[in-house]
Amino acid sequence: MVECWLPYGETEVHVSIPLREFLGVVEPKIGEVVRDVEAAVREVAERPLGCEPLSELSEASTISIGVDGGLPPKAIIQALRGLLDVIEAGRGLEGVSIIIGLGLRTRGVTRLLELIRRGLPRGVELRIHTARSEVEELGRTRMGNTVEVSKPLIEGEVRILISQFHPDPLSGFKGPHTALIPQLSGFKAIEMNRGLYHQGSTGLGVVEDNPILMDSWDALRLMGIDASLLLVTDHRGGVVDTLYGDAEAVWDKALNDYGDIYSVEVESADIYILSP
Repeated sequence: MVECWLPYGETEVHVSIPLREFLGVVEPKIGEVVRDVEAAVREVAERPLGCEPLSELSEASTISIGVDGGLPPKAIIQALRGLLDVIEAGRGLEGVSIIIGLGLRTRGVTRLLELIRRGLPRGVELRIHTARSEVEELGRTRMGNTVEVSKPLIEGEVRILISQFHPDPLSGFKGPHTALIPQLSGFKAIEMNRGLYHQGSTGLGVVEDNPILMDSWDALRLMGIDASLLLVTDHRGGVVDTLYGDAEAVWDKALNDYGDIYSVEVESADIYILSP
């Protein structure tokens, strides 16, 4: 028997396969993980794509940082510490608010908040946003979706998003748009966005004519953000690249550089055991 342990959320699933029926394990080769994510974040924040360096943006009186809570906690802490280092060096951390977006997630919220809080400097305001949290309505997308965004995020004079680039079964790939919907949006906005599933092409890696992707980007443009930190992650949640700058600029670069790397060719088989 071949004993396989497949990643499944925060744990693993054990599968035993008879040796004579085992063809092999196939996984994408994305690249080496970044050894010092904090240092990488500090560096790219001062060499942005299409926007001002963070040291200049941080001169604002209030800064709100929205985070995709679907990222591994370790990556969230490393990314935040990298950004906060730059902000603190220029103006201190007063007036900086961090909002961890969890969307429809309800389980493990308190544990996640405590874990992230322990990894950050004292005195930083840290909040959790779920689909039932207070939101501000900003208008409608071209597809008629109501745009509801975390109120604390909107209140920042400067708004920054931390998100990940990784295949997504609905929007094709995750990015700044999925940090907003579903993670930092209200229930109505999420429901309407997901209702577009059958109105076009959706699926892992599908970006052409993807209604969920287009609607999410419409919402993000309506909200308006000043910068986006995009972490390119592998199938184990490791960070293989960091991109910082204008949301669409970093998304386009990630899609161009990494969009094809996640796909792999496999031999024909009767049974496939998949781990997302």
